[in-house]
Amino acid sequence: MDNVNLHLGIYLDERGFSKEQPLYNMLPDNTHLCYSKGMVVMYQLQEMIGEAKINQALKQFLQKHAYPHSKPIPADLINELYAVTDSLLHTKIDDLFKKITLCDFEVRLAAVSKTGAQYSLAIEADGEKFYEDGNGRRTKVPFTDSVEIAIVFENGLQKIVKLPVINNNISAKLMLNDMPASILIDPDVRFIKLRNGKQYSFPVKPL
Repeated sequence: MDNVNLHLGIYLDERGFSKEQPLYNMLPDNTHLCYSKGMVVMYQLQEMIGEAKINQALKQFLQKHAYPHSKPIPADLINELYAVTDSLLHTKIDDLFKKITLCDFEVRLAAVSKTGAQYSLAIEADGEKFYEDGNGRRTKVPFTDSVEIAIVFENGLQKIVKLPVINNNISAKLMLNDMPASILIDPDVRFIKLRNGKQYSFPVKPL
């Protein structure tokens, strides 16, 4: 994860200095896209569909386009990814390769109260998804996904829960055996977010 966060940071730091393109038609001199964003997106793709399906798509891609066959274009690789995945995932693949997709999260409430021998943790947060046009203009689009949240306990241990984003809202009440100290949204970088990952850590306060 350190390597993923390193390259995510490079991408976020560099993206404001030049016009951005989606990965499938990026300019090769934009190295922060080729290498840093590319690395993060391939990690996210692996987490989404698994290494075996990526290898299957790459094998089919090479068989169809190795010499003396026709030279490939970026859409050919994306089509091979479509071929090995459920159609429900094709929009997510497009978000990775064909669009400039960013997300943002803001916690409105992270509060705990004691309930008998357990702790009741209430979470209320906003989840937003945007498409950008490469010039900084941002369009908000529906966020229809789930997001992982790491609950960090006072003893240093963590628990990962996956919560749905419904109408841009994340809402949950969780019963826990240990006292939570903080929560971290999207700890394993399933989404490219607007800000550095540390800014998505929020303290848990008494209710």
